[in-house]
Formats: sequence, C-alpha cells, structure tokens
Amino acid sequence: MSAAWLELEASKLLVALLRAHSPPGREEEALRTLEEWCASRGLDAWRDRAGNLHCSPPRAGRPVLMLVPHIDVIDDPLPVKVEGGVIYGRGAVDAKGPLASMAAAVAALSRADPESQVELVAVVGEEADSRGARALASARLPHVVVGEPTNADTIVIGYYGSAKAEVVCRSQVSHTARPLAEPATHALVGLLARLLSSPPPGARVTVVELEATPPTRSQTPPSARAALDVRVAPGFDPRGVVRSLLGLAGGSSCEVGVSEVTPPVRVRPSDPAPRSLQRALLTRGIKPRLAVKPGTSDMNLLAGSAASIAAYGPGDPKLAHTRSERVEVSQLGLAAAVYAEAYRQLASMVGGEELREGGGPAGI
Repeated sequence: MSAAWLELEASKLLVALLRAHSPPGREEEALRTLEEWCASRGLDAWRDRAGNLHCSPPRAGRPVLMLVPHIDVIDDPLPVKVEGGVIYGRGAVDAKGPLASMAAAVAALSRADPESQVELVAVVGEEADSRGARALASARLPHVVVGEPTNADTIVIGYYGSAKAEVVCRSQVSHTARPLAEPATHALVGLLARLLSSPPPGARVTVVELEATPPTRSQTPPSARAALDVRVAPGFDPRGVVRSLLGLAGGSSCEVGVSEVTPPVRVRPSDPAPRSLQRALLTRGIKPRLAVKPGTSDMNLLAGSAASIAAYGPGDPKLAHTRSERVEVSQLGLAAAVYAEAYRQLASMVGGEELREGGGPAGI
C-alpha cells in the first residue's frame, strides 16, 4: 500500500477511536469501533476472555508477529480535532495513535497477502491493572511489538520497573503552639526529604499525593499520608528497592506500604523484534535510535512470554498524559509503513520453517 493510503487509513481510524473515550473499564465503545473497522477491512476480529480485541488477516494462521497497543486511556477527556496535519485528543499519543497505525499496517498486509501471519491485539486496562496484558502473557507469544509512542524514529528496548508506595505518619493531636510530640506532618516531610535527596540505588521517586487533615487549624493532624510512584531502572532488583523504602521508616512514627511491583525489562538490540524494526526504519531512510524509557508499559509484563519484544510507535512520549496530547498525521503513516516492513523483515529473518509453524498462539 502507498504511504498516502496508510496515512489516510490510520488517521481516519484514530479520529474515530478518540471520539470513543475509553478509560480503564469503559473501553466498550472504542472496542466496538475498532471491531467494526477491522471487519470492514476484511480482517477477522474476535475477543479473548480478558476482553482484548484481536484482528488478523482472514487466512493468517498462527502469527509470527503480534502488534500489541492498548486501547484504554487516562480518564481525562480532551476535545478531538484535526488541524494543520495534527490530530488532537486524549489517546492521540498514548496509545490510540500507535493502535491506529498498527491496524492500518495489518489491513495493508492483509490486502497484499491474506495469509500474512500478523495479528493486532488491542489490550484493555493498561492504564490501571494491565489485566489485558496479564492475560495475554499467560500463554507463549510470538515476536511482539508493543504500541507505545516513541517519536516514530526510536525503538524502545527497555523500560523501568515500578512500584506504588504509601507513607503514613501518625502522631498525637495537640495544640499547634506547643505540640506534645513531633507532628505527623513534620515526620512525613522529613522522611520524604531523605527519600528524595537520597533515593535507593536505581530508583526514581515522585510524590503524587499528599494529605493531612487536622481536626481544626489550631491542632496538629493525627496522621499525614503521601502516595509515591517509584521507578526502578533495568539491572536493579525492585525487591531491594522495596526493602530500602521499608527501612527508611524504621524506628520512626511512619510506616511504608508497597504494592503493584512490576520488574524492569531490557532486551538486546540484536533480538529479532528490535532488529526487524531497525531494518524497517533504515529502508525508510531513517537512522534508528534505541532507548530505555523511565516509564513502565505492557512490555514489562509481556517480555517473559514473547519470543522477542520491543516497543515502537508514533507520537512524542513527552505529550502522554498531558493536556496537549496530539500526533502528526505524517507520523501515523510512517509508523504504519514501519510496522508492515518490520513484519516482512521478521518473516525473512526467522525463516520458512518458523514462518509456517508460527511463534505462539493466535489468541487466548
């Protein structure tokens, strides 16, 4: 397919998906929009038990390449508009832009060859508990490209891990003019100051919530709470970071609780998935860049089940979750062409035998 066709298909689909606001747990309208689009392009479409939507060419058989974007967005709607070759809206970057480009690539490959062994899986819940990716990861997967914004010239070969932490400090309620003990707010500020100035090795800490409510403005609060987002670099053990966080509160009036620990991931650039993307970019005259991102994605969860894996997609990742989320139409077309070429490169790489046998299940 021509670059213009890919650009048009991806942009039209993206606008339709953006108009179907889809925070975690409320993805149904967007899923139906994508399902109808896939069917109208002659693709097979079905859902698995987790609610993920699968689309593939009608005679694909087992996939060699699985394209995995997420269809949910954060629950902060934005107006949808197209202006000056740019599409605006919640999810334009993270990650309906990559999804639309991936869908266009699958449709193009199917038109060229209905037996193309490529599959799109639009997963649910990435912005919450990643239930879609967790279900997908329960089976052996083929080579995987995760749809995340990477500026369309960068291939992500690693992501930080993450953990959610909550710090709660408690103290006796007393008069603010003469506290009977260190106020809970002071204890919390002191602990956060130590944590932010000297975080555990390999960790990046962001305070995302602060809360303290005294009975009156002249009384010290009985408790103070902070919610933390902790990112853990590849090569570091999240469990060690957790132990360090717990140790910070030792002997104080504060307690630290940790949940939702996700390990970091980093793959070799020479693995089939990232290598196929590198070759695809080179065929477009673009020198590929490799990156490790400080965020966390479904790649962290899928890496252990995939034959190989990388992340790639249109959109500036710095715009994700902002009020300025937008993507250039030209990037959508470029990314779609790269996904299609990556499939061809991968099929050539893995050889006829693996191409016939496939790398993993077609669905859950």
